[in-house]
Amino acid sequence: MQWKLILRTIVIPLAIGACIFSASSTQGGNTPPLPRPDHIVMVIEENHTYSQIIDSPDAPYINRLASQGAVFTQSFGATYPSQPNYLALFSGSTQGITDNSCP
Repeated sequence: MQWKLILRTIVIPLAIGACIFSASSTQGGNTPPLPRPDHIVMVIEENHTYSQIIDSPDAPYINRLASQGAVFTQSFGATYPSQPNYLALFSGSTQGITDNSCP
């Protein structure tokens, strides 16, 4: 019984810790650091669907930008209308705003 207690409280946590440490130390040494972006450009499509813009011959510039960066296809507004969604996008909250009127 005493060996089971020692095994559970000391040996198993040490073995798990050793596995985690060895995996993280070997992985970090082989991976080059990610480059820092010079600019971040956000294009928010409003009043158009994804399929009306992406791969459309009518939007060559936006499509060129989209092919060079990340495209978030599962990003949706928090509410309706637009203003609270922009606040939520940049601050994480609608800040209690429920309409498009200016203060």
